[in-house]
Amino acid sequence: MVNILVEGTRGKSGTIEMIVSAFEYMGLSVVGKITGKETTILYRGERIPIVRKRGLFFIDSENRDVLRKYSHCDYKVFENQALSAYTMRVVHNLIKPDVVVIPNIRFEHQDRLGETIEEQVKSFAVNLRGVKVVVTAEKKERALLILGNYCEKYNIRLIKTNIPNSVNPSIQSVYIANDVVKLMTGADIEQSILESLLTIQERTISIHDSKRHGISYFIASKVNDVESAGDIFRYLETLTDRTFCYLCYFRKDRSERTQAFVPFLQELAKNRRVDKIFVAGHHLRTLPKNTNIVHTNSGKTAIDYCKSKGLILVTAVNGVNNFMSEVEADLIDL
Repeated sequence: MVNILVEGTRGKSGTIEMIVSAFEYMGLSVVGKITGKETTILYRGERIPIVRKRGLFFIDSENRDVLRKYSHCDYKVFENQALSAYTMRVVHNLIKPDVVVIPNIRFEHQDRLGETIEEQVKSFAVNLRGVKVVVTAEKKERALLILGNYCEKYNIRLIKTNIPNSVNPSIQSVYIANDVVKLMTGADIEQSILESLLTIQERTISIHDSKRHGISYFIASKVNDVESAGDIFRYLETLTDRTFCYLCYFRKDRSERTQAFVPFLQELAKNRRVDKIFVAGHHLRTLPKNTNIVHTNSGKTAIDYCKSKGLILVTAVNGVNNFMSEVEADLIDL
C-alpha cells in the first residue's frame, strides 16, 4: 500500500488525474481524491462527487472516510490544498504519504505561506519529514535548492521531472505521472498510453467557441498566480493569430493577489495581442490606470465587446466567486 500526496500551487488536480489514469491504464488498483471547488473521487474510471453539507465541514474527517472506504486500493492519491502551513501539516499527519508530488511552487497565498518565494517553499518543505520520495517539476533554481536541502536533511530521494521543450503548461502532469509510475513499477508508461494522456491534457487547455454568444473563449480563472498566468498567455499566443480580450475578477479577500497582478496587467495592456482588459470586483483602485484597462460590473460588457470586434475572451485571476462562475457558465454551451 502506497500513499501519494500531491501538493504545491498549480496543477494539483490535473496531476492527480494523470497519475490515477496512468495507474488504471496499467491495471493497478488506485483511488484518487481531488479536493477543492469540486471535490471528487476518481475510481475505476468514474468520477464520484463528494457532496459537502452546507456550513462547517472537516477535511480531515472527509479524508479519513476515503482512506477507510478505499483501504483495499494499493495506491491512494490525495490532494493537499495550499491553504496554510498548518492545514498542510494536518493532511500530512493523516495521510502519512510515502511519496509527495509537487508540480510547482508559485508566489501565491502570501498572507499564509510567506512573503517571499523562499518562505513559501519552506512552508511546503517543513512537512516532508517521514516522506520517502519527492517528485517535482519545479524549475526555479532557488526553489529547488531549498527543496534539495530539506530532502537531504530528511534523507528523502528527490526526483526532478524532465519536461520536454513545450510551451503547453498542462503537459507537465503527464511527465510527472510517468515518473511516479516508473518509481512504483520500475518502468516508464507505454508510449501509446503516454500519447493518450498527452492528448487528454492538450484538450484541457484549448480555445472553445460559444455558439450562444458567437465568440471564442478560454477559461483561465483558476490560474491565480502571475507566473502561471504568463505561461498561459504565452501558450495562447501560439494557438492563434487572433487578438485577445481579458476579463479579470478580483476578490475582496485576496488583496495581496490584486497587488501581485499589477505588473502583469501593466505589461498585458501594452501587448499588441491584447485589445482590452475588463476588470471587476474589489481593490480596483490599486490597478494601473490605462485606457486599455476598463472597470465593469457586468461580464456581458466584455462578451458583447468581444463579439463586436471578433476577439477571444480570456477569463482570468479568480474563479471562485459568483461573478466569474456565472460568466463562465453562460459561455459554455451545454
